[in-house]
Amino acid sequence: MLQTYQIPAGGRIVNAKASFFRYESAVAGGGDESLRVRADGNDLGTYLPGDAITLPVDAKNWEVTPVTAGATAIVRLGVGGVESSRIFGTVQVIDTAFNKVVSDVEFMSSISLSAGGAGFYTSGEIWNGTTDKGLIVRGLQLVTDTAQTITLAGATAEMASPTTTTGVQSKRMTAVGITTPANIRRNSKTNGGAPDTAGTALLVNVAMTGAVIRDVPLQGFPIVIGPGSGLRIACTAANSTLQAILNIGQFTWTG
Repeated sequence: MLQTYQIPAGGRIVNAKASFFRYESAVAGGGDESLRVRADGNDLGTYLPGDAITLPVDAKNWEVTPVTAGATAIVRLGVGGVESSRIFGTVQVIDTAFNKVVSDVEFMSSISLSAGGAGFYTSGEIWNGTTDKGLIVRGLQLVTDTAQTITLAGATAEMASPTTTTGVQSKRMTAVGITTPANIRRNSKTNGGAPDTAGTALLVNVAMTGAVIRDVPLQGFPIVIGPGSGLRIACTAANSTLQAILNIGQFTWTG
Protein backbone atom coordinates (compact mmCIF):
# COMPACT_ATOMS: atom_id res chain seq x y z
CA MET A 1 0.00 0.00 0.00
CA LEU A 2 1.30 3.44 -0.94
CA GLN A 3 0.59 6.61 0.99
CA THR A 4 1.45 10.27 0.38
CA TYR A 5 3.02 12.37 3.14
CA GLN A 6 3.53 16.13 3.51
CA ILE A 7 7.04 17.10 4.61
CA PRO A 8 7.01 20.46 6.44
CA ALA A 9 9.86 22.94 6.77
CA GLY A 10 12.52 21.39 8.99
CA GLY A 11 11.61 17.82 8.02
CA ARG A 12 9.57 14.97 9.44
CA ILE A 13 9.94 11.43 10.78
CA VAL A 14 7.42 9.05 9.20
CA ASN A 15 6.75 5.78 10.96
CA ALA A 16 5.53 3.63 8.11
CA LYS A 17 6.50 0.19 6.85
CA ALA A 18 7.82 0.76 3.34
CA SER A 19 10.36 -0.53 0.85
CA PHE A 20 9.54 2.15 -1.73
CA PHE A 21 10.18 5.90 -1.46
CA ARG A 22 9.40 8.49 -4.12
CA TYR A 23 10.03 12.25 -3.98
CA GLU A 24 6.95 13.76 -5.64
CA SER A 25 7.34 17.55 -5.49
CA ALA A 26 8.80 20.48 -3.58
CA VAL A 27 8.25 24.14 -2.79
CA ALA A 28 11.66 25.69 -2.14
CA GLY A 29 11.23 29.29 -3.34
CA GLY A 30 13.95 28.89 -5.95
CA GLY A 31 16.37 27.25 -3.50
CA ASP A 32 17.87 23.77 -3.47
CA GLU A 33 15.02 21.22 -3.68
CA SER A 34 17.12 18.32 -2.35
CA LEU A 35 15.77 16.06 0.39
CA ARG A 36 18.02 14.09 2.73
CA VAL A 37 16.55 10.67 3.48
CA ARG A 38 17.36 8.18 6.27
CA ALA A 39 15.68 4.80 6.67
CA ASP A 40 15.93 2.98 10.04
CA GLY A 41 18.94 5.17 10.84
CA ASN A 42 20.72 4.46 7.55
CA ASP A 43 21.64 7.48 5.43
CA LEU A 44 20.31 6.98 1.90
CA GLY A 45 21.64 10.31 0.56
CA THR A 46 19.90 13.29 -1.03
CA TYR A 47 17.25 13.22 -3.72
CA LEU A 48 15.44 15.60 -6.08
CA PRO A 49 11.81 15.64 -7.26
CA GLY A 50 11.13 12.59 -9.42
CA ASP A 51 13.75 10.40 -7.71
CA ALA A 52 12.69 7.08 -6.22
CA ILE A 53 14.25 4.37 -4.04
CA THR A 54 13.37 0.69 -3.80
CA LEU A 55 14.96 -1.11 -0.85
CA PRO A 56 15.55 -4.88 -0.70
CA VAL A 57 13.79 -4.98 2.70
CA ASP A 58 11.11 -2.96 4.40
CA ALA A 59 12.10 -0.06 6.66
CA LYS A 60 9.86 1.17 9.47
CA ASN A 61 11.31 4.57 10.31
CA TRP A 62 11.87 7.23 7.61
CA GLU A 63 13.54 10.55 8.40
CA VAL A 64 13.06 13.10 5.60
CA THR A 65 14.69 16.55 5.84
CA PRO A 66 14.69 19.36 3.22
CA VAL A 67 18.20 20.72 2.58
CA THR A 68 16.85 24.26 2.19
CA ALA A 69 15.49 25.83 5.36
CA GLY A 70 11.82 26.65 4.91
CA ALA A 71 11.31 24.27 1.98
CA THR A 72 8.40 21.83 2.00
CA ALA A 73 7.85 18.63 0.04
CA ILE A 74 5.54 15.77 -0.79
CA VAL A 75 6.77 12.17 -0.73
CA ARG A 76 5.21 8.76 -1.28
CA LEU A 77 6.01 5.70 0.86
CA GLY A 78 4.79 2.14 0.75
CA VAL A 79 5.33 -1.45 -0.28
CA GLY A 80 5.54 -1.77 -4.05
CA GLY A 81 6.24 1.00 -6.51
CA VAL A 82 4.92 3.34 -9.18
CA GLU A 83 6.26 4.54 -12.52
CA SER A 84 5.68 7.81 -14.36
CA SER A 85 6.59 9.29 -17.76
CA ARG A 86 6.38 12.84 -16.44
CA ILE A 87 9.46 15.05 -16.62
CA PHE A 88 10.72 16.42 -13.30
CA GLY A 89 13.29 19.07 -12.48
CA THR A 90 14.63 21.78 -14.75
CA VAL A 91 14.07 21.25 -18.46
CA GLN A 92 16.31 23.19 -20.84
CA VAL A 93 14.74 23.99 -24.20
CA ILE A 94 17.43 24.33 -26.85
CA ASP A 95 16.85 27.49 -28.86
CA THR A 96 18.00 26.36 -32.30
CA ALA A 97 17.46 29.80 -33.82
CA PHE A 98 19.75 31.37 -31.19
CA ASN A 99 22.39 28.69 -31.76
CA LYS A 100 22.37 29.38 -35.50
CA VAL A 101 22.84 33.11 -34.96
CA VAL A 102 25.83 32.68 -32.63
CA SER A 103 27.30 30.18 -35.12
CA ASP A 104 27.39 32.90 -37.83
CA VAL A 105 25.07 31.14 -40.26
CA GLU A 106 22.13 33.57 -40.09
CA PHE A 107 22.26 36.83 -42.06
CA MET A 108 20.21 39.91 -42.93
CA SER A 109 20.35 41.95 -46.07
CA SER A 110 18.49 44.86 -47.58
CA ILE A 111 18.18 46.21 -51.09
CA SER A 112 17.28 49.89 -51.42
CA LEU A 113 17.16 51.64 -54.79
CA SER A 114 15.81 55.02 -55.75
CA ALA A 115 13.82 55.54 -58.94
CA GLY A 116 16.02 55.27 -62.03
CA GLY A 117 14.17 57.66 -64.30
CA ALA A 118 12.00 57.21 -67.37
CA GLY A 119 12.67 53.89 -69.12
CA PHE A 120 14.85 52.49 -66.31
CA TYR A 121 13.90 49.55 -64.08
CA THR A 122 15.31 48.85 -60.62
CA SER A 123 16.23 45.35 -59.49
CA GLY A 124 18.20 43.52 -56.83
CA GLU A 125 19.64 40.08 -56.21
CA ILE A 126 21.06 37.79 -53.57
CA TRP A 127 23.86 35.84 -55.25
CA ASN A 128 25.44 32.69 -53.82
CA GLY A 129 28.97 32.51 -55.19
CA THR A 130 30.11 29.76 -52.79
CA THR A 131 30.95 26.22 -53.85
CA ASP A 132 29.84 24.28 -50.76
CA LYS A 133 27.16 26.38 -49.06
CA GLY A 134 23.44 26.74 -49.65
CA LEU A 135 21.34 29.75 -48.68
CA ILE A 136 17.85 29.73 -47.22
CA VAL A 137 15.67 32.82 -47.67
CA ARG A 138 13.42 32.52 -44.62
CA GLY A 139 11.74 35.92 -44.73
CA LEU A 140 11.19 38.56 -47.39
CA GLN A 141 9.55 42.00 -47.23
CA LEU A 142 9.06 44.27 -50.24
CA VAL A 143 7.97 47.84 -50.73
CA THR A 144 7.91 50.14 -53.77
CA ASP A 145 6.56 53.63 -54.28
CA THR A 146 4.17 52.70 -57.11
CA ALA A 147 1.52 50.02 -57.60
CA GLN A 148 3.06 47.32 -59.81
CA THR A 149 4.21 43.72 -59.99
CA ILE A 150 7.50 42.65 -58.46
CA THR A 151 9.07 39.58 -60.07
CA LEU A 152 10.88 36.98 -57.98
CA ALA A 153 12.99 34.68 -60.12
CA GLY A 154 15.83 32.20 -59.84
CA ALA A 155 19.04 33.23 -61.62
CA THR A 156 21.89 31.02 -62.83
CA ALA A 157 24.11 33.92 -63.87
CA GLU A 158 25.09 36.80 -61.62
CA MET A 159 23.53 40.16 -62.38
CA ALA A 160 25.48 41.90 -65.16
CA SER A 161 27.12 45.29 -64.73
CA PRO A 162 26.66 48.08 -64.06
CA THR A 163 25.80 46.73 -60.63
CA THR A 164 26.38 47.77 -57.02
CA THR A 165 27.68 44.87 -54.93
CA THR A 166 27.93 44.54 -51.15
CA GLY A 167 27.98 41.58 -48.76
CA VAL A 168 25.21 40.25 -46.59
CA GLN A 169 25.78 40.70 -42.87
CA SER A 170 25.69 38.26 -39.98
CA LYS A 171 23.08 38.68 -37.24
CA ARG A 172 25.87 38.03 -34.75
CA MET A 173 27.19 41.45 -33.77
CA THR A 174 30.36 41.67 -31.69
CA ALA A 175 32.89 44.28 -30.61
CA VAL A 176 35.08 43.37 -33.58
CA GLY A 177 32.30 44.01 -36.07
CA ILE A 178 29.72 42.14 -38.10
CA THR A 179 30.78 39.17 -40.21
CA THR A 180 30.31 39.51 -43.96
CA PRO A 181 30.66 36.05 -45.53
CA ALA A 182 32.79 35.85 -48.66
CA ASN A 183 31.09 35.13 -51.99
CA ILE A 184 27.56 35.80 -50.74
CA ARG A 185 26.63 39.09 -52.34
CA ARG A 186 23.79 41.58 -52.49
CA ASN A 187 23.64 43.07 -55.98
CA SER A 188 21.49 45.95 -57.20
CA LYS A 189 21.22 47.97 -60.39
CA THR A 190 19.05 50.12 -62.61
CA ASN A 191 18.45 48.41 -65.94
CA GLY A 192 17.63 50.43 -69.05
CA GLY A 193 14.91 49.41 -71.49
CA ALA A 194 13.32 46.42 -69.71
CA PRO A 195 12.95 44.71 -66.32
CA ASP A 196 16.14 42.80 -65.44
CA THR A 197 14.81 39.25 -65.70
CA ALA A 198 16.97 37.90 -68.53
CA GLY A 199 18.37 34.43 -67.81
CA THR A 200 16.05 33.84 -64.87
CA ALA A 201 13.30 31.35 -64.07
CA LEU A 202 10.12 32.98 -62.76
CA LEU A 203 9.07 31.94 -59.27
CA VAL A 204 6.18 34.31 -58.64
CA ASN A 205 4.81 37.73 -59.47
CA VAL A 206 4.01 39.74 -56.34
CA ALA A 207 1.27 42.36 -56.69
CA MET A 208 2.31 45.54 -54.90
CA THR A 209 0.38 48.54 -53.60
CA GLY A 210 2.37 51.77 -53.63
CA ALA A 211 4.17 52.61 -50.38
CA VAL A 212 2.75 49.54 -48.56
CA ILE A 213 5.08 46.88 -47.11
CA ARG A 214 4.32 43.43 -48.48
CA ASP A 215 5.33 40.28 -46.64
CA VAL A 216 6.05 37.39 -48.97
CA PRO A 217 4.88 34.23 -47.14
CA LEU A 218 7.82 31.83 -46.83
CA GLN A 219 7.13 30.32 -43.39
CA GLY A 220 7.76 26.60 -43.57
CA PHE A 221 8.60 26.77 -47.28
CA PRO A 222 11.75 28.88 -47.68
CA ILE A 223 13.52 29.66 -50.93
CA VAL A 224 16.78 27.70 -51.23
CA ILE A 225 19.67 29.14 -53.27
CA GLY A 226 22.37 26.66 -54.24
CA PRO A 227 26.00 27.46 -55.14
CA GLY A 228 26.35 29.47 -58.36
CA SER A 229 22.76 30.72 -58.33
CA GLY A 230 20.74 33.63 -57.04
CA LEU A 231 17.36 35.15 -56.29
CA ARG A 232 16.49 38.10 -58.55
CA ILE A 233 13.96 40.73 -57.41
CA ALA A 234 12.87 43.02 -60.24
CA CYS A 235 10.44 45.89 -60.68
CA THR A 236 8.23 45.67 -63.76
CA ALA A 237 7.26 49.35 -63.68
CA ALA A 238 9.84 51.91 -64.82
CA ASN A 239 11.07 54.78 -62.68
CA SER A 240 10.11 53.27 -59.31
CA THR A 241 11.88 52.68 -56.02
CA LEU A 242 12.62 49.21 -54.67
CA GLN A 243 13.25 48.17 -51.09
CA ALA A 244 13.63 44.60 -49.90
CA ILE A 245 14.56 43.12 -46.51
CA LEU A 246 15.69 39.50 -46.40
CA ASN A 247 16.43 37.02 -43.62
CA ILE A 248 18.93 34.49 -44.89
CA GLY A 249 20.33 31.27 -43.43
CA GLN A 250 23.33 29.22 -44.55
CA PHE A 251 23.91 25.46 -44.55
CA THR A 252 26.35 22.95 -45.97
CA TRP A 253 25.32 22.11 -49.52
CA THR A 254 25.16 18.43 -50.45
CA GLY A 255 23.56 18.81 -53.87
